[in-house]
Amino acid sequence: MTLIGITSPSVASAIAAAGGRLAGVETRSVEAAGLAALLFRSKKPSWRFLRRSRTALESMVRAQRILEAAAVFGPLLPARPGSLIRDDVEACALLCGQWRQLAESLRRHGNSTQFQVTITWNPMAALAARRDHPDLAAAATAGARGAAAEAGQLISRFMSDERAAFEAEAMRALTNVAKDVIALPVDQADMLMNAAVLLAPGAEPDLERALEALDGSLSGENLIRLIGPLPPVSFAAVSIERPSRDRVAAARRLLGVGEATEQHDLRRAYLEIARAHHPDTGAHAAAAHAVGAAAEAFRLLARIAEARLCAEQGDVLLVDILRQDQHRSFST
Repeated sequence: MTLIGITSPSVASAIAAAGGRLAGVETRSVEAAGLAALLFRSKKPSWRFLRRSRTALESMVRAQRILEAAAVFGPLLPARPGSLIRDDVEACALLCGQWRQLAESLRRHGNSTQFQVTITWNPMAALAARRDHPDLAAAATAGARGAAAEAGQLISRFMSDERAAFEAEAMRALTNVAKDVIALPVDQADMLMNAAVLLAPGAEPDLERALEALDGSLSGENLIRLIGPLPPVSFAAVSIERPSRDRVAAARRLLGVGEATEQHDLRRAYLEIARAHHPDTGAHAAAAHAVGAAAEAFRLLARIAEARLCAEQGDVLLVDILRQDQHRSFST
């Protein structure tokens, strides 16, 4: 099963009462610890494990449509697209073992909405609209006397300056109305901006006015696309990690602790290693790597210990709530 996101039982019930289908996909929910995991069955592998292909693109588009449909029903903490849950037992383990972080993140981010803003232009139309600009007039003069290379350089510099100035203006305009903005890759030659924008409830009219003002400030033929609303998947997505037994065992060996070690004993073991390699002890600078490895082992084991307080024995699910630019590949 694929995890859509974390929501409240009341929102999950509303989706079920409306037929349980989101963007034509049948969904279901699992409830525990005052939360609900919204799921759908998927026979295909997660899109993030696929190469760039038509199948991967279709999976990404489907995930976006499902999230758009889910946002209509109420607050939702979205999952990173392609997050897999094995069964209902694992879904319950996720909710119970990570309820504090999930509930707090749902409270903080669940009512926020995300839009994607793309702005494209027609470079030739932009040049025609600004033909009286001194730089373009100079380029025309250079071209008339046969200095084609000089004319080309002047036009190229003008266009580059125009793009940079508009991008800066657009980012300022979006930042003024948004809670957060993430600049996304610009993957087309005529695209001036591609950004994910996080809005507080009721801020959509402010965004529309800002985009209208930007459209008026840009010469030539422009196209502004606004995609959404979505839950804040680029700003606060649930990412799931399943640490392997080998990785956990290696962390225990590094700290010299057993499986049943309490959190305060984990901290003591880490601090002993840190003190042993502190610069004041005369340890070589390379020992900083050992301290870093011990810190990472401590963080892993401490998170597992906290998850074990509620979850049953077996594989532990660890959760991070991450921005898109923080996403990383987890070790399994």
